[in-house]
Amino acid sequence: MQLLEVQKVRLEQEIVQAKEKLRQLSLDSCQDLSTIRQLQEQLERNWQLIGMIDEHLGPSAKVTNLRK
Repeated sequence: MQLLEVQKVRLEQEIVQAKEKLRQLSLDSCQDLSTIRQLQEQLERNWQLIGMIDEHLGPSAKVTNLRK
């Protein structure tokens, strides 16, 4: 696996973790808006990086199904 593919997998794992944290925070009665904002920014940043990696890798890059 190429370095960019490894980085993409790591970013995808971080996205899953951030989404889980956001889900847990949404269930909390006392929501920490700063943490929520930070996780949302991390998600957006990771999606941008994955897009750049996919663009660099070209058509051989697999499609990510995490955007739900």
